[in-house]
Amino acid sequence: MQKEKWRWEVMPRRKKKRSQEDNGGGDNWLVTYGDMMTLLLAFFVLLYSFSSINVEKFQMVIEALKGKLGVLEGGKTISSAKLITAGVDRKEIGLQRFNQIAQKIAQYIKDENLQEEIKLEMTDRGLTIRFTGKVLFDLGEAKIKKNSYNILDKIAGII
Repeated sequence: MQKEKWRWEVMPRRKKKRSQEDNGGGDNWLVTYGDMMTLLLAFFVLLYSFSSINVEKFQMVIEALKGKLGVLEGGKTISSAKLITAGVDRKEIGLQRFNQIAQKIAQYIKDENLQEEIKLEMTDRGLTIRFTGKVLFDLGEAKIKKNSYNILDKIAGII
């Protein structure tokens, strides 16, 4: 009997087969990363809410960055009251002015024989000027033709 006992002790254990469910879990780090990003965002929002903005320093920073970032200097913004009255003025007085501009542009188009290349349209929104591609660009090109600058300058001068 002793031999049998010895036999059982020496036999290697059978290895358990791993199921396919154990092989997953490769993307668990994404959950941790998402939690960390959410906490960082909440932290910086909290810091920002506690901060006080010094208006003078803020204006100095804006002035320093204006020219560097392509923002034009000077000028005023339109207040909402001015914007509302400007819309009323355009309806009352602007239609006559738009008609005069449209007539001048139509005369220029007729004088230069560009009726097929440039179309004018008066709508409730204002005057629409449509150019066909061939008046401004050569076929297959993205650069404006040199003689097209004269047409654009003339129309811009009328407007």
